[in-house]
Amino acid sequence: MLPTISVCLPTYNNSNTIKRCLETIFWQNYPKDKFEVIIIDGNSSDSTIEIVQRYKVSIINNPFRIEEKGRVIGINNSKGDIIALIDADNFLEDRNFFKKMVIPLIENENVAISQPKYYFFSKEDDIFTQQLGLLSGDDIVAISLGMYERFNYLSLRWTDAKFESVKKDGYEIIKFLDLNQMPPIGSNGCFIKKEILLKVKYDPFVHTDVCYRILKNGYLFSIVETGLVHKQDGKLSTYIKKKNRRLNRDYENLEREFYQKISKIKLFTFAAKCLLIVPLFIEAIVGYIRKPAKFWIFYPFLTELSFLNAVFQTIKKILKGKKIWGK
Repeated sequence: MLPTISVCLPTYNNSNTIKRCLETIFWQNYPKDKFEVIIIDGNSSDSTIEIVQRYKVSIINNPFRIEEKGRVIGINNSKGDIIALIDADNFLEDRNFFKKMVIPLIENENVAISQPKYYFFSKEDDIFTQQLGLLSGDDIVAISLGMYERFNYLSLRWTDAKFESVKKDGYEIIKFLDLNQMPPIGSNGCFIKKEILLKVKYDPFVHTDVCYRILKNGYLFSIVETGLVHKQDGKLSTYIKKKNRRLNRDYENLEREFYQKISKIKLFTFAAKCLLIVPLFIEAIVGYIRKPAKFWIFYPFLTELSFLNAVFQTIKKILKGKKIWGK
């Protein structure tokens, strides 16, 4: 018997993507009476609410606006057996996405979390959406330091973390050998058993912290052979703003607990590549051979820009006497 699913979907001025997001959710080959969609809106000033009202969804106000609190509101108002963490810029292009994601959870009692292995993209997508699909994330600096959890066409892995796995039909059951090196799992299409989730602290819902607490209790993780599109707006200004917001965010107020340890070797290697520049062009060629896409033309430039921006933001934080992320 298929479990019930509660899709917790925070929104704030997402009129450009929410229609496609909801279309792909309600397009799922999954019984309509077996899932609910909870929209937790942070007082959008665009047409987001007007769009979501066309669908069979529950709409709840998020007075905090931030998504970490929005997910908590969604979880507290959910009725399903499984919590599905889907964002307003996620498109479920696999019609069997829901089914594939719940199978590891219903077939294995000790598996509490499942997550898609891929970010999908098309040749028509902007370079930043393609970047997510090719490199596994939107932060080249973090990815180069080993902080990624989707398939990466440069490393040919979905994580640098060491783990034991059991392969099943369509998914793998994962046990991380060192939870302090756990990748940043828990977002963009992640499914979690609600019964287990409610046993740990999840307010505010910082996805890495919540998953860390669950796995510390002895439960396992599953990586699933499917994916979703994480749509970006294609603007360089948005790309930089996202990086700076993440670099300068006050994680102490979010009671952040888990920080993936940064390898000094990876840090020095990445810095050396950016200073020498030539290795970035070699990586772009390798990436294009493995998975052709227009993104690789821009890869050296975006990597260099991301590196210099991260250095600049870090120096600013040091001069202001603020904590550096993860310290």
